[in-house]
Parts: sequence; C-alpha cells; structure tokens
Amino acid sequence: MSQRSIFLDIGAHWGETLEEVLSPVWRFDAVYAFEPDPEAVRIIAQKFAADLASGKLVLIPAALSDQDGEAELFGGNEGGGASLYAEKSNIDAAKHARVKLIQSSAFFRDHFSADDVIIAKLNCEGGEVNILNDLSKSGEIQKIARAVVDFDIRKVRGKRGLARATIQTMRAAGFDRFLLTEDVMVGPDARARTRNAIAHMPEALAYCADPGALPNPPRRPKWTRRVKTFFRYL
Repeated sequence: MSQRSIFLDIGAHWGETLEEVLSPVWRFDAVYAFEPDPEAVRIIAQKFAADLASGKLVLIPAALSDQDGEAELFGGNEGGGASLYAEKSNIDAAKHARVKLIQSSAFFRDHFSADDVIIAKLNCEGGEVNILNDLSKSGEIQKIARAVVDFDIRKVRGKRGLARATIQTMRAAGFDRFLLTEDVMVGPDARARTRNAIAHMPEALAYCADPGALPNPPRRPKWTRRVKTFFRYL
C-alpha cells in the first residue's frame, strides 16, 4: 500500500474542523470523520455532500472506543457535543440515543498502514480516554504522526484524573507526539483555531497547499493560560 496523508476528525460535531481540512489550503489524500450523533451526521452529510461523493471524505456514523458494541449517547446543551457520559457538564441526560461503538485499534489495523501519515484531532466529549488507551495498549497509536487532543474527560464528574492517567499511558507506550488543545487551539473562530493547531504539526506542513495562509509563527496562548494548563494536568 502506498503512503497516504490522512486526517482523522474524531468527534466531528457539525463539521467545524472539516471546513478547514477539506479547504484548498490542505491536500490530505483522505479525511475520516467519526461522529455518532445522528443529527450531527445529517448536518455533515448535507454540508459536505460533494466531498463525500468524491470519496475524499469518509463519514463514519459511530463512536470510536475500546470495544465494538453499542452505548447510550447523551445530548449536549447550548450547541455542545453529545457525550457517552451523562455526568459531563452541559449534557442533558434526558436526551439520549443508542449509537454504535467501533474498537479503535481494530479500525486502525483494518484501514491504515504504517506507511500512512496520520494527523488526528480528538474532541470526543470524554470518549478520548478509551480511544487513546486502546490505541496505546495495542501499539496502533504509533501510526499517528501527530495528534491534538481535547481532554473533555476533565468535565465529567469524578473522572478528572483520567486525563493525566491517559497521558501517562501514551508516554509509557512511547507516544508523545500529541498536543493539548489549550496550547494550540488559538484564534478568533473554530476554523482559525484548527488551522493554527495544524500549523503546530511539522508532519502536516508537507500537505499544505498554501503555506502563506498559515500563521507564522503559529499562535500560542497567553502565558497565563499556559500556566493554568500546566497545573491542570499535574
């Protein structure tokens, strides 16, 4: 299998990240969007119909996890993303639906090769813990060239410490090629924040069709925010 450049949008929500990575600024060979929320899937399918038709975008209407199966997905309030955790902040536990789970390590084994250059964004409303732990323990995480992770698990009551534990698991597996959203998602809107985050990834720059469109140097948050982030993960 020849080398491919692949962007994984894990927790695609309404396609905010897709608007950037499918734009002419980037020339990824393929973009995979994982989103279990049926309403969000409908929005993505409508907004990116041409990319889906061309095969450039692959939409997976399921949640990556550490096992195959099904789970309850609880709806988000105020435009927030849905979560597998009813205890997460900004979640309406009264709104829920049964959704499909896909084991992350199995999906990586079946769809990606060691030659692929994979850039990933994880914003999974708490689901990132099971995904990253499964990939770390299986070794499949080594297929990721660089990832940016939003540890929403910190917003789930009683599970705040799982963010640090997951980081330790990744590092123990020899994977430290990850960025925290607090450090790189900087900009006036979602698309600008995504562009800035990818600009922090040297492995992605080879697939930029318009380097002049990137922030140079990539933006960093104010030092006060960096200090807060440091203590947040102690």
